[in-house]
Amino acid sequence: MKIQLSACIHQENPKILAAWMEGMAGLDVPKGCKLHHVYIIHNPVGFEEELFKKHLPKAEVIGMKIDVAGAKPNEETHQWNPRLVEVVTQGKNRLLAMAREGKMDALFLNDSDQVLQPPTLDQLLSRQKDIIGEILWTRWHPKEPLRPNCWDFDNYGFFQGTMNRLKTPGFYPTGFVAGCLLIGKKVFNLGIDYSRIPNLTFWGEDRHFCIRAVACGFTIWVDTHYPLLHLYRKEDLKRLAAWRKKVAREGR
Repeated sequence: MKIQLSACIHQENPKILAAWMEGMAGLDVPKGCKLHHVYIIHNPVGFEEELFKKHLPKAEVIGMKIDVAGAKPNEETHQWNPRLVEVVTQGKNRLLAMAREGKMDALFLNDSDQVLQPPTLDQLLSRQKDIIGEILWTRWHPKEPLRPNCWDFDNYGFFQGTMNRLKTPGFYPTGFVAGCLLIGKKVFNLGIDYSRIPNLTFWGEDRHFCIRAVACGFTIWVDTHYPLLHLYRKEDLKRLAAWRKKVAREGR
């Protein structure tokens, strides 16, 4: 089985990017699988090449010049604009096309500000689903409660009981997954991608991908056994050491 591991990257904090790479490099390789690391960097800052050489030296890295600055994180949230969403959409669509042209069996897409537990990829593959993501929890604004990277309907809508269910280890059907997902070849071979659906106003590219997939008959799933650490803000790096210790302890 051939699996393409990919991300569309713009990361201005080298410590966050290094933590993400360490997670990618530390993934357990499922038996019988060959991993192909392919990444797109848009508006590189300058430290990416050195970090790739250190952590993912065999990765194929593609530069993508664009006419807009990358998302600007602050201690509240991330600053996005429609043009930047379009750039990320183009990057993810290119990665989907590369998986299709390379005759991959699956594409594992994840954002470059999250840290994966070693069993994550193996766990998702074991579920044998066409589209399945791994859970993460984020405070999208500092004073808000933790929220997941999946939701049931519309623009981040939830059914009663969903939050409690997602806190219980298992895997569940959902409406949308963003940030970390395994996409099977049935999906990208059909040409399903992240392009904006012109008669919908939902923000971001992930919603449009999921709507296209469900309209084509696929069910979207989320696994909750190995939650990711989302380094959404610089201050989240303070949690990294303790999170790694907890993961190592629970993995024994």
